[in-house]
Amino acid sequence: MPRALPDSGLTRRDRVRLAILLNQLAAPGLGSWWMGYRRAGAAQLALALTGFVLVCWWFAGVAMGAVRGLMVVDEPIQTAPNVRRLEWGLVLFGLAWLWSGWTSWRMWRAARREGSGLLVDPSPAGGAGAEDRAGGQPPVLG
Repeated sequence: MPRALPDSGLTRRDRVRLAILLNQLAAPGLGSWWMGYRRAGAAQLALALTGFVLVCWWFAGVAMGAVRGLMVVDEPIQTAPNVRRLEWGLVLFGLAWLWSGWTSWRMWRAARREGSGLLVDPSPAGGAGAEDRAGGQPPVLG
């Protein structure tokens, strides 16, 4: 269960939106951690960072091989970068990103259930119904 957040001057709806953006666009797990999902956020960050380190390790091997190839012109390059590092890095980062997407969806649902107005049309009729969308107007996001 997430812990209560200190008052940051943002509404709950704005905090959830920011957390979703952090999770999906900045670092998987960062928004989860910020919203109080500490265990999930820490695990997501750990997966994402492990994947990132593996991809950087692979890239460093590629760069070092290229530099060695430039230094020694007479001999062919004997070592190839370990592609397994790249594969595992991408898989781990992808899993962290998908998991943080799931957590973001849970945060969005919880905020909506609490009546935060995340997807409520502010019009007097409250019209997020099908008759309003039939006119070609998309629903208004909070």
